[in-house]
Amino acid sequence: MEPITLVIENDTEALTVLQAAVAAFLLAAGAKEVFYPKIGLVLEEMFTNIVHHGHFPGRRESIQVT
Repeated sequence: MEPITLVIENDTEALTVLQAAVAAFLLAAGAKEVFYPKIGLVLEEMFTNIVHHGHFPGRRESIQVT
């Protein structure tokens, strides 16, 4: 399966979009549903850390996830 790339804003509100996209990708890739919550938790931690610590406060930037 080909990788996908999602470009979203560095805003915690974009997390739901990212989670939905990853869930759709996992489903299409045939991943077992038992892994979805674990992958979702890792994704949430990584994304929120990037948003809170990886950019200047108040500055709008994009995050690219592949």
